[in-house]
Amino acid sequence: MTREYGAPLGTHELPLLFTRVYRALDARRGQIDALNVFPVPDADTGTNMVLTIKAGLDALRDARRQQIRDPAELARVVIRGVIRGARGNSGVILSQVLRAVVDEATSHDQVDAVAYANALASAQELAYSAVVEPVSGTMLSVIAAAANQARAAVDAGASLACVSRQTCEATRQAVEHTPAQLQVLRDANVVDAGGRGFEVLITAVHAFLTGEQLDVAVDVGAQLPDMVASGCHASEKYPYEVQYLLDADNVSVAPLRHALSQHGDSVVVVAAGNLINVHVHTADVGKVIDVGVAFAPPQNVAITDLRAQIQEAHNPNGTLTEMANIRVQFVGLVAEPAVAGLIGTTNAVQILPDDSSLDDVTSAISPSTALILIAADTPAGAQTAVHFAQQLGQERRADALIACDSPLALLAAISVMDPTGAPDTVLADIHEVLDTLKVTTVTPHPEGVTVADTTGAITYVHDLSVAVRAQLQNRHVQMVTIMFGDLSTLQQRSDVTRVISDWCPDAEQVVLDLPGANVIAWVGVE
Repeated sequence: MTREYGAPLGTHELPLLFTRVYRALDARRGQIDALNVFPVPDADTGTNMVLTIKAGLDALRDARRQQIRDPAELARVVIRGVIRGARGNSGVILSQVLRAVVDEATSHDQVDAVAYANALASAQELAYSAVVEPVSGTMLSVIAAAANQARAAVDAGASLACVSRQTCEATRQAVEHTPAQLQVLRDANVVDAGGRGFEVLITAVHAFLTGEQLDVAVDVGAQLPDMVASGCHASEKYPYEVQYLLDADNVSVAPLRHALSQHGDSVVVVAAGNLINVHVHTADVGKVIDVGVAFAPPQNVAITDLRAQIQEAHNPNGTLTEMANIRVQFVGLVAEPAVAGLIGTTNAVQILPDDSSLDDVTSAISPSTALILIAADTPAGAQTAVHFAQQLGQERRADALIACDSPLALLAAISVMDPTGAPDTVLADIHEVLDTLKVTTVTPHPEGVTVADTTGAITYVHDLSVAVRAQLQNRHVQMVTIMFGDLSTLQQRSDVTRVISDWCPDAEQVVLDLPGANVIAWVGVE
């Protein structure tokens, strides 16, 4: 039955709405995955959309547990949660739709037709602005069609239920029109996967608002034997998907998008509440991560070999099959909880030394893992890692590597790591980048600061600027990276940057912050 007055939708109803949308998308996840052919046929659009809406639902539940009642604060927390959890190209775009919904719902006691149309207009603007090169025939076109129809219906004086119904119909038509806009969809005889996912979402919203259940077409998956076998798709030029988070000012988004567009495509960058989610397809993982490092330490870095994922997702007949397990995996022995975010990839296991055990490590590692990279953030942690490395090598018959002993080294290792690469190649790449990086850790001392090298030996007890000079002297320095923790002072920050400029005027200088880190700084010299 249709309720023309519209069901109430405001702050308190958001968990119910998100649950309805999550269930609808999750029920169609496999079908949407099977449609995924653009920009690469990696069969994960539905999964990424489900994970993104799940992140929003989890954020809403956490806000309830924290008893957050102020609508503006609730919106901030949930939007940050959505952006933090957005996965893949489609998920990052979807995060902007969810952001628009949350903004409108928390700004009104009850969403009416005008607010509904405003939410879609905002979603369209946010989604298009997030993508460096929007493409017609994709999820973006479908969102635009929905927003335009909602505005037209409101201008004609329609009720909320009527506006919602007309919007769903416009969305359906836009999805069916996507093959006429994009050649790759015509070749595969499918509609756009992200567009169909958005149709499932907008139809679930309509059911929540009105009680009316509208049908969404059930699709037959794409048949891509020639494309998969020949590698005839965008991943040949840009074989890696890189995604990470930055705690940086929202104003950083525009220069980030521009810089990333020089190193790949499918560039999508979104931000809210000084949290930025970066997504890009690239041939140079290191350069893409370096772009982010210029703004803040990258967190939750995820690197996917698209070619391997495509081959694993499809059998020789071009139909979907089960994804194979990863071959390379990080294990983090992290003393500083703030550092854990740096290895927050889908492959990462984060373990604090105080509660670590071999069982904890081995139970979380894929049985087919060919190489395990032990990443520790302190010299003491590196010593602990030696023990784990030896036992892991025996226990799982896997090669083990002590990858690094500081957050700066960890960032460097991640920047060159190929999760599906040949173990020997991965080892060589990481050894090469770490061999050129010398890092010291600076912590407070009653007489000044304690400066420890990578062996744990104290090399200086004096002020920070003197310690930095000692590390720079008698070396040909190309780059100096300073990662400041919470114990640093403004004076120390000023002194360090001045010393580097004075002693190494030609060296590149990168200054980062790691909020929550219980140190003054890590100083890395290359």
